[in-house]
Amino acid sequence: MGVSASIPARMSASARTMLVTTITDDYYFGVSMRVWHETCSPENISTILGHPPSLARRKGSTRRSAGSPAVYPRNYWCLDFDTEGALADRIASVAQFLQPRADAMVSLIQSGGLAEIYAFVAPELTTVVLQLDPSLLTTIGRAGVKLSIEIVPPPKRDGSGP
Repeated sequence: MGVSASIPARMSASARTMLVTTITDDYYFGVSMRVWHETCSPENISTILGHPPSLARRKGSTRRSAGSPAVYPRNYWCLDFDTEGALADRIASVAQFLQPRADAMVSLIQSGGLAEIYAFVAPELTTVVLQLDPSLLTTIGRAGVKLSIEIVPPPKRDGSGP
């Protein structure tokens, strides 16, 4: 399975720190639902999905990229999931969010949008196991949403993040 060139597969360390994160004894992680669209504004995405974003940016607005200014090439809508529990529980919360919105999400994607569940994991140990129920994967698939999991270095011991 390859990485889609159309969805930014990696997130900078500074962008990851904007996500609501959880630190456990074993790993540091965050989960969000991200949508990009050429023509549909973040406000319209909120209306379609029936929920406001945690972060939204308009196409052409300035953003930091590796320390230098850049612009958002598409409208951007992001909803952080900060529910209790482990990484798999957080991804399950996104699937529960998507279930009643699957048709709306498919419409957004068919009209030129891109969507993913983005999870980053910074394991303290060398092994982290992520087990997702088939029904959860089916729910995500019905909504036409990709699941991206990025493994990143663990946060620094001083708590300053990865």
